[in-house]
Amino acid sequence: MPRRRFFATVIPAAGETLLLSAEESRHALKVLRLQEKERVRLLDGKGTLAEAEMLPPEGRLARCRILSRTQQEAESPSWQLYVAPPRGRNFESLLRVAVEFGVSRVVPVLCRYAVARPEQSSDHWRAALISAAKQAINPRLPEVPAPQAFSLALAAAPQPGFVGAPGGVGRPLREMVPALAACRQIAIWIGPEGGFSDFEMQALEAAGVQPITIGNHVLRIETAMPALLAYLRAGLELARGFEDG
Repeated sequence: MPRRRFFATVIPAAGETLLLSAEESRHALKVLRLQEKERVRLLDGKGTLAEAEMLPPEGRLARCRILSRTQQEAESPSWQLYVAPPRGRNFESLLRVAVEFGVSRVVPVLCRYAVARPEQSSDHWRAALISAAKQAINPRLPEVPAPQAFSLALAAAPQPGFVGAPGGVGRPLREMVPALAACRQIAIWIGPEGGFSDFEMQALEAAGVQPITIGNHVLRIETAMPALLAYLRAGLELARGFEDG
């Protein structure tokens, strides 16, 4: 049976003990009913992954002893997502997918045709990130800054950048493969449900962001994001294969 996974903001060295948060303790003790000596895995969102064993609880808080601790290096290149938040809880679903893909930064971008305009980051967003990190065993949570105006986000975004574009507009992946091999940061832009405005697309193109297409049909935000990530990751693996060859 897979070991249960829990989040802790700080994981001490091997041999030391740790009290889980009230929320994680409730899940461990009340929902899962974990017993003394049972093994669990811990992650801190900053790259630390640890093996631990359960100890007798301290009041209502679960307690465990750290058996081993490792630090996972940040992935290179780092994948950064610039996305117009969709309405409702769909953005939380996007955040979960971003964790599964190992995205390092998710920037909510306020575009002209955006249907949702959050003013600040949400506690629900962080809860979604943590839940996904535990499920994916990804010890690194992506940074999610406060929502930014399109112009500010574009000015600070790394290069190269790629933007989802309608069928027949974007360049084929084979033309981009050589450039991907040398990348340290890759930005992916996903427009709102109404698409980027003409002004925004012109600004992206002027900044060197390259249009890329997945198929011939219009994709929803929730579909476009994982499709583009998977497509470009495949291109990166091809680029590395060319280098090795």
